[in-house]
Parts: sequence; C-alpha cells; structure tokens
Amino acid sequence: KKITGSNNICVSGGSFLNCNTNELILKSNLYDGNYFIPCADDSGIPLGCSWWGYKFIDGEFAPGNNMLSPYTGKVYSHNEIELDLRRFLSETNSEESLDIQYYTSKEDQIKDLAFKISENMVVGFFQGGSELGPRALGNRSILASPKKEWVKDYINHEIKMREWYRPFAPSVLYENQSDVFDLDVFSPYMLVTARVKEEWKKRIPSVVHIDGTSRYQSVISEFNPDYYSLIKNFYDLTGIPLVLNTSFNGPDEPIVETPYEALRTFWRRNIKSLYIGNYIISRK
Repeated sequence: KKITGSNNICVSGGSFLNCNTNELILKSNLYDGNYFIPCADDSGIPLGCSWWGYKFIDGEFAPGNNMLSPYTGKVYSHNEIELDLRRFLSETNSEESLDIQYYTSKEDQIKDLAFKISENMVVGFFQGGSELGPRALGNRSILASPKKEWVKDYINHEIKMREWYRPFAPSVLYENQSDVFDLDVFSPYMLVTARVKEEWKKRIPSVVHIDGTSRYQSVISEFNPDYYSLIKNFYDLTGIPLVLNTSFNGPDEPIVETPYEALRTFWRRNIKSLYIGNYIISRK
C-alpha cells in the first residue's frame, strides 16, 4: 500500500489460497477493492497470460472486463449423462436398489432436493461445468443441512474418511450473508473466512469451525441460478439461508468430473441422493 498508493488489490500466488490471510486483508480496510482470484496458485498462470495477451492486443480498455465465473469446465449433455447412467447401472447391478426419478420441471426437481436436505439427508449435486480453482462451488458438491452437529462428523467419518476436526463451508445467499457473518464481502470463490455471529452458532453448528469462523461462499443467481434456487428453497423451508457444501469426492480420489464419476462416488460412499441432469437418484 505504501509503495503503490493503490486503493485496490488483486492477489495471486498459492499463499492467497489461505482464507485467514485474505480475511486480514479485508479487515485492514487498506483497500476499497479486494480481489482474490479463485486459481491463485500455479493453475492460474495460463489464465493470467491469456488475459494479458487479450489486453495487449485489444488495448488497455478492451471490452468484456466482467467478474470471472468459476464454472469453466466441460458441460455434459443429456445424452452423455444417459450413457453414463446406463453404464453405471449395468456395472453395479444397482437399479433395483435405487429410486430413479426423472423431472421435466427443474423447479420441481430443485424443490424436492431442498426438502431432502432439510430432512438431514446428505446429497450429491452435479451440474454444469466443473469449478475453476481449489473449491467446490455448487457444481461438483456434496450438500447437507447445517442444522445438526452430527452431520459434520458423519460426512468426515463415513463419506470423506478424514480427520474429525476438518471443517465444512457454508454456501450462503449473498443478500443474507451479513445476517449470519461479521463480513459482508462478496466471496463467490470461497476464499475468505468470517466470524459467525453469536446468535447463529447454535443454528448452523455443522459449518462453524472450532474457532467460531466459516469459510463462506456468496451465491448469486447470475453465477449459478439452480444452486441459488436450491438454497432459496432450503431457506423457505428452514429459515436458514445457507447449506453445508463440500467437494464431491471420496477419500481416495479428486473431485468428480464426469457423470459416471459422480454416480460411482454416490454409490461407493453411500450418499443418500444424487442430483444429476434431469434426475434425482436415491437409495430405497
């Protein structure tokens, strides 16, 4: 700040995947604008090079300088999902153990999934292109209700098979985040921590870390309309404007990418329901 006199900061480098550091930058009030790019580590180098080239070729004021959507992965077609579903059912011989519901209405599908989450069911959520950067942001996510303390232990022990103290993050409706947290900073990439307000700690225990903080994701309809709608439906059912969100993977694998990988992890890790394409697939 002393060297540049700038009122804005954009950080990169793996150090700025540290959410606590980013929180301190925000709370220092040194800058009017703070930008934490989701691929702050080496994976962001090609993005930075491409952006520099674009600005170099088209000039300093090239059009299209918009907020970066993190959902840059391949989008799988209905036919690709159908093929992977048939392959999965054939390989696992699981069709009789599953309730496979097909929806023509996206609104009804999301309402039904929100109800399942409100009933403390742990679900897989697979949609659109996978996320850029280190976080699951609602396209390759395992979701659950934040209301019950046991949910955190269940996911850590039974699904993730990892240490008991590992925290989970909330995905929160942007317009309601200041009700729950002591920061009101737009955090679409889940790269800052904030203190949970005292009156909320007992209402959302499964997303409050031992130090009273949460690494939250701000969700807006413009970035992810279906995920926003799911959280809004959950809010209407429970009065809580957020859901527990963790990456969609088991203990021995990266985040799922393809429909087949989502189906396989859903089956192997004993997840209750899976939202994928026009389907909700649930264990009977």
